[in-house]
Amino acid sequence: MKKLLIILLVVALALTSISAKGSKEADSKKMDALTIMFVPSRDIDLIKTQTDALCSLLKDQLAKRGFEVGEVKISVGSDYNAVGEAMGAGTCDMGFIPAGTYVTYRDVSNVILTATREAKDRDSDDPMVWNDGEVFNDPEKVANGYRALIYCDVTTPRGKALYNKVANGQKFTWDELAACNWGVSSTTSSAGYIYPSIWLYRQFGKTVADLPHAVQAGGYAAAFAGIAAGQYDIIVCYAEGRQDYANKWQAEFGRKDTIWNEMKVIGVTDMIVNDTISVRKDMSADLQAALQDSMIEIAGTPEGKDIIAIYNHTGYVKALDSDYDAAALAQEIFKK
Repeated sequence: MKKLLIILLVVALALTSISAKGSKEADSKKMDALTIMFVPSRDIDLIKTQTDALCSLLKDQLAKRGFEVGEVKISVGSDYNAVGEAMGAGTCDMGFIPAGTYVTYRDVSNVILTATREAKDRDSDDPMVWNDGEVFNDPEKVANGYRALIYCDVTTPRGKALYNKVANGQKFTWDELAACNWGVSSTTSSAGYIYPSIWLYRQFGKTVADLPHAVQAGGYAAAFAGIAAGQYDIIVCYAEGRQDYANKWQAEFGRKDTIWNEMKVIGVTDMIVNDTISVRKDMSADLQAALQDSMIEIAGTPEGKDIIAIYNHTGYVKALDSDYDAAALAQEIFKK
């Protein structure tokens, strides 16, 4: 009798364990909320407005893959580092972050997707090639990376002097650059800090950190508004920056002439590996895979294309951590 009771007790405990395990696995497919953060590389209100539809689209896509999400929450980080730190703290599940931010926080995040972009109708290390009017996208070609440009305001004495040297094939000195007021981005921004630092390092053995009058502008929208207001002589931004702020230049920033006539390129960085969609490190492999497939499918729809156009993304491909080793090397160069 005792043996029978023991056997029955063992079986009951086993069934309880299986039931509990099954319940836990079922719970892992249900989430009260999924949190997404974007970096402030565009106007914050514009990012929130343009990406709002992603909430319902992603919920539907995840549901098709067996994940029930109560709410998808979207926010914009105060700077690039804030998004990486939020993934490390577990308060952000998925972040739209550039390569430089990812490699800085790769110990607390996993890259799952790399963005694709339309190629530009021009590409050159020569700054003057970028000063020949508006820069257009080439919808027939997809680019694996993009350039950052060093822009100056040619209506200021320092900006005009620098541009004239470039236009005449002359080289400027470190002292001339150091005398200027610079508007830069967060230290993990690829186009707004890291690759401009490499550009300086190759020429002068210096980085943005060595510039005595460089300040973090707080995002590209603030950088363009700042240089329009006379706060900066030079700003750094991705290659289509003037295109994105051409309308605001006169209508909102109050400038007299077009952005193409008043903002000129005096430097071109190396090619920057495209942006990432990354997730917190402890996310389950199943959810990571579901997010990969969901975002690829969303990016293939007209509504999805409108959403991701905020960062000039055209789609996404699955990524490996090793894809960003070159970006990590770039960071090491400028740190030295």
